Amino acid sequence: LFIHIRRPFYRKKRFMIPTCLLLTLLIAAVVIGVILGTKSKPAKYVCDNPFEPFDAVDTGNFPSSSVLGYFDNDTYIDVAIANSNDNTVSLLLGDKEQILRSTRPAIGQ
Repeated sequence: LFIHIRRPFYRKKRFMIPTCLLLTLLIAAVVIGVILGTKSKPAKYVCDNPFEPFDAVDTGNFPSSSVLGYFDNDTYIDVAIANSNDNTVSLLLGDKEQILRSTRPAIGQ
């Protein structure tokens, strides 16, 4: 009684739309993966430890305070250390090898 209308395009469309949608999602996933995979990572800085351990420096008895400065007017940092018990000042002068050398300046009486 009813005429059966053939719709060949509908049958193709029923499989092509999900297939194209899946293919589009796959391409989008690949593009996002490539973008995130090739993203540059921040550089990791490694400390090259410019301060090497050295022998103990005699700074006197009971050092109470210290001051950093350029006491001999060169470009290397120096350290002055006040000693509370023996009322002296120890002066460590920096040099080009980044080593503090001990000196005993005449200070006081």
